[in-house]
Amino acid sequence: MGATVGLLRKVNEVAAMVIAVLVETAIFFFMDWGLFGLGMALITLGTLVDLVFVPIGYGVVKVVKKMWDVSLLE
Repeated sequence: MGATVGLLRKVNEVAAMVIAVLVETAIFFFMDWGLFGLGMALITLGTLVDLVFVPIGYGVVKVVKKMWDVSLLE
């Protein structure tokens, strides 16, 4: 997952952030389903609320890149 998001980040940072949240949620959902059952796994879907922070994170990244006069944060 990290390599895919890292490569996508160079093309589209917002898409990379969204995919990272979706993949993380899916991984935790299936792990919880296997360990604790479907009922407990459904609670994990609440972490999709993290998608709210993608525009905020993108704004922060954009401001920092402008302040540091760089095109890619590494």
